[in-house]
Amino acid sequence: MKNELGFYDGIKNWDFSMIKYIEENLTDWDLYSILNDCTAPNSKILDLGTGGGEKVLRNFPIVKEIIATDFSKEMINTANKNLAKTERKDITFK
Repeated sequence: MKNELGFYDGIKNWDFSMIKYIEENLTDWDLYSILNDCTAPNSKILDLGTGGGEKVLRNFPIVKEIIATDFSKEMINTANKNLAKTERKDITFK
């Protein structure tokens, strides 16, 4: 576990939006579409393993509250920096 934490602490300042990648869909459904169909403006979301928070920032625009956490304190710092670039007040990264 310590080695994994060291890895994620080491990539804390990466801009993941700039990484080119190929996405392979192994199913005919999209997780975030399904989750969005299940949420409402009064929904509360818990995100475990949030990393830099990119997915919750992008995929859940209208919910009451999001609490997101990660084992890596550096990734939480990155998530808070990403949050600061928005006007969102409904997300807490811990």
